[in-house]
Amino acid sequence: DTPGDADRVSTTDIDNTEAFTKDSYDSLVGSMGFRAPWLSTLPDYGIFVHDIASAGVLGSAHPDCFELDAPMFSTQTALAVKTVLLHEMFHTVQRNYKDSINGGSSGYIGSTFGKWVSEGTAVAIEDKAFADTDDSTGSPFYEGWASSFLNSPDETLFNKDYDCGLWWNYLMEQLGTNKV
Repeated sequence: DTPGDADRVSTTDIDNTEAFTKDSYDSLVGSMGFRAPWLSTLPDYGIFVHDIASAGVLGSAHPDCFELDAPMFSTQTALAVKTVLLHEMFHTVQRNYKDSINGGSSGYIGSTFGKWVSEGTAVAIEDKAFADTDDSTGSPFYEGWASSFLNSPDETLFNKDYDCGLWWNYLMEQLGTNKV
């Protein structure tokens, strides 16, 4: 790649990604008390940054790695990158819980619980983890998905995905967030 390429990532971007990974882990496991993220490559975290926009996503969590969209680093703010990384890391936390239930199958979380659970809870966590994203609007931030939820009142809860974060946030705030 040459400077100016849409998929070029700077050393600052890589350093930020490392810091965001550590911050996300500390928030999810240390502050919130979730189980540690599960990847088949532990203790190593494979984070691959390349052009995945053709898949229609900014990030993706797999059993053996995270993928982040390289052009996202030049088109989104650092807070957006931090939010996407947290979201994908939460999917690996979900995988830890899922694997403890079904004996180690590390398939896609959404195929077990549905996207309204897997994506919705990951978005809800975005609202809880970092205060510095609270004033951020639009996608990929919590506010953008919450607005989408409110703008589609005729859609059933079970047909939602990312925009179901508002529902899960409501449940956390009404029922509490004590560790079980």
